Amino acid sequence: MNLALLLPGVFVLNLVCAVCIRIWPAIFLGHDMHLWLIAIQLVGFAGYLIYVVRFYVDLAPLIADAHREWHDTTNDRE
Repeated sequence: MNLALLLPGVFVLNLVCAVCIRIWPAIFLGHDMHLWLIAIQLVGFAGYLIYVVRFYVDLAPLIADAHREWHDTTNDRE
């Protein structure tokens, strides 16, 4: 999901924000509408960060089990 949806979504969001500011600079920069674009980007970043943290929290026990199994295997050889 990260590579298929989230990273392209963040890229497209940033691209849309840049295009909007380039096409309508008076609206976004003159009337402080760029703050809405910043808020949207912050919400998107927070959602992405939450996803990544949850993914690694779920992955951490598997890594610990594999690490423990790997060290138990090396101790059996000695």
